[in-house]
Amino acid sequence: MVTFESVAPSVAVRQAQALLKAWVCGDLPKLQAELDRSVFLSLVADEDTGDEQLELLKTIAFQMKTSPDLFAERAQDPRLGVCVDLLMHLASCFAYSD
Repeated sequence: MVTFESVAPSVAVRQAQALLKAWVCGDLPKLQAELDRSVFLSLVADEDTGDEQLELLKTIAFQMKTSPDLFAERAQDPRLGVCVDLLMHLASCFAYSD
C-alpha cells in the first residue's frame, strides 16, 4: 500500500515550482533570477548527499540558461519544452513510501 507522508517539499521541488511560476507568468527578469538561484542552490548543496532532485534542477537550469528565447514555442525549441516538462515533473514530486 502506498502512503503519502506529510513532509514539506524539498528545496529542489520548491525551486522548480518557483521557476515554473515565473515561466508561466512570462516574467523574464524573475525567471532569469530563479535560474541563477537554481544553479546557486545546487552548487552550494553538499555534493555527498547525492540529491538527485538538485542535480536534475541544476541540469534543467543550465539548459534553460542557454536558450535564446525562454518563451519559445515547443516547435521552435524542443529542448526548452523538455526542460519545462521536467520542471513540471519535479515540481509535483511528493514523498511517499510503500
